[in-house]
Amino acid sequence: MAQSRAHVVHERAVRLAQNESTAVDLCSCGMLQLHLGALTLRFDAPGFTQFVRTLGVALVRAREAGLDDREDPIDETPWRRAHGDA
Repeated sequence: MAQSRAHVVHERAVRLAQNESTAVDLCSCGMLQLHLGALTLRFDAPGFTQFVRTLGVALVRAREAGLDDREDPIDETPWRRAHGDA
């Protein structure tokens, strides 16, 4: 019996990235989950790409306007350890 899309089982998720306030997981169903505190947004791959590009444009424009002059590097150490790169 074929499962309908409404009955997809979400068995596990792989943590792709995280910081103090945000995390991104790849669900076993193929969706990307963006966790912002108690809020979770689910995206398909194209939707997530569009969302990230939009945030990138907003960040560039905010910095150009002098609204954000911080340089916050992304700590990739947990990801690198999990994938044998550290």
